[in-house]
Amino acid sequence: MKIVTKSTMYLACTTAVLTIGVLWFAVREAVEAARQSACQGHMNGLQSALRNYEALNGHYPPAYINGPDGKPWHSWRVLLLPFLGEEAVYDQYRFDEPWNGPNNQALADRISPNLFRCTNAPGGKREWNTNYVAVVGKETAFPGAETVASDDIKDGVENTILLVEIGNSDIHWMEPCDLQYRSLTLQTDPEKASSMSVSSRHPAGPGVVFADRITAYRIHSPLLLSTLRGLLTIAGGEEETKESLEGWDNSGRYLVEPPIASD
Repeated sequence: MKIVTKSTMYLACTTAVLTIGVLWFAVREAVEAARQSACQGHMNGLQSALRNYEALNGHYPPAYINGPDGKPWHSWRVLLLPFLGEEAVYDQYRFDEPWNGPNNQALADRISPNLFRCTNAPGGKREWNTNYVAVVGKETAFPGAETVASDDIKDGVENTILLVEIGNSDIHWMEPCDLQYRSLTLQTDPEKASSMSVSSRHPAGPGVVFADRITAYRIHSPLLLSTLRGLLTIAGGEEETKESLEGWDNSGRYLVEPPIASD
């Protein structure tokens, strides 16, 4: 009879633990890769909707539409609904009451759950919050109640960011609220993601989409906030270009990942 020694048992147990550990990490990485791909797909869909909106209207949607009281009542996200397969909800939306009026709030949960939501976003009360926002400012493609067309983007559509991702969002998808250019911050640590900064719960960093094509990129650290600001302006004349961000940094990581999808 073959005798199994303690050392043999220890080796077998160690091998089993290591194998389970490797498999666990592999599964976790595969799940995160799938979630990240889905999140970027959501952003690609929004960029495509923005392009189709411009093709029909001659300009991008305004960041918001003001109500009779002069305050923002409606978000650009609502205006995109017909271009995102949500015509039925858009047709029932009332522009004669604010976004949080009784009729409009009754429509809040009738859209596709992940239309404006990152796959890594928490559920519960935040289930209908948006993780995809514009950056509002006179320098950007979303100056406020005014509109901008592609022809107004003098820095080049290939060098101008339209939308950014935020983590742990407190912004309802209907709410006419986005990030502000003047107070913009950048956070690439997923543990510190917030609704007040360009950030993400994905380890790969926050996603952004440019105005030139249906393509989502993810911003890695290190990246200067001034560089991000330069890529958000439409006619600032900055030296920053998308191409200057593509490639390896000194630590051997991509500053901006290559696109996962393009037309």
